[in-house]
Amino acid sequence: MQETAFDPSYTLTLVFALALLAHTWLKFWLASRQIRHVAAHRAAVPPMFAASISLAAHHKAADYTVAKTRFGLLDLAWGVA
Repeated sequence: MQETAFDPSYTLTLVFALALLAHTWLKFWLASRQIRHVAAHRAAVPPMFAASISLAAHHKAADYTVAKTRFGLLDLAWGVA
């Protein structure tokens, strides 16, 4: 029995693996952008919210967002593995 160069199951596996890799890379990239943005703007409350949110509450929210996003990255890595 001869093998053909085109194996549908191999092609489907390859497409699935590439899609999973692209999805994972995109999620990591977006999460890292979110972490950098939140960390860069942690020092000051946005002017629109300055009257209603204290600097301490803003710091707490920024720290929580960064921690939650990092945990999400760990969860994503564990889920892919």
